[in-house]
Amino acid sequence: MRAGSKVIEWSALLPYRVLMRLPHRIAVPLMAHRTLTREDTVDRRSWTLDHRLRTEAYWLRFDNTSGPALSVFCDDEEFLRIDCLAGSPHLHYCVAQSLLRPGQDRIDLIETTDHDLVDRACFELEHNLGFSLHLHRRRSVQQHQLDRTRLDTVASEVGEHLRHLVGVHRSAAQEGALS
Repeated sequence: MRAGSKVIEWSALLPYRVLMRLPHRIAVPLMAHRTLTREDTVDRRSWTLDHRLRTEAYWLRFDNTSGPALSVFCDDEEFLRIDCLAGSPHLHYCVAQSLLRPGQDRIDLIETTDHDLVDRACFELEHNLGFSLHLHRRRSVQQHQLDRTRLDTVASEVGEHLRHLVGVHRSAAQEGALS
């Protein structure tokens, strides 16, 4: 085990309020490792964009709401997250960095229907993934070149999966409400 790994393990014990007081160059990598997995997700599916990038689409249950969601990872660090939650759809660029800026951690989406939100998530993936890469703190990520053909294919497949999730989970929720 590398020394850096021990620091990451140890940092998981730090309260959030302590992380908030650390310099960003220290706090952001520590926070990045805390946000690797999301609790309470189902029907998770993953796509590889290239040797560094992968995306995951899943159904998210958060607080008292649920909806389709999408995450993009670079070297196992989540840097783009789109939550199409009923009532509070939003996205995060540079997830670990945004969590350290209270009040500035997300961008609200104005779309209202599930299908419009899925379309928006696919648009963000297809057209703003490069922008998100350029916001990253590491230069190697900022300079990463996207394979546009592969990205278009993955965005289409992610959209199909998210639409499938909406159909399955929203109809199951409606059946449960009727029972």
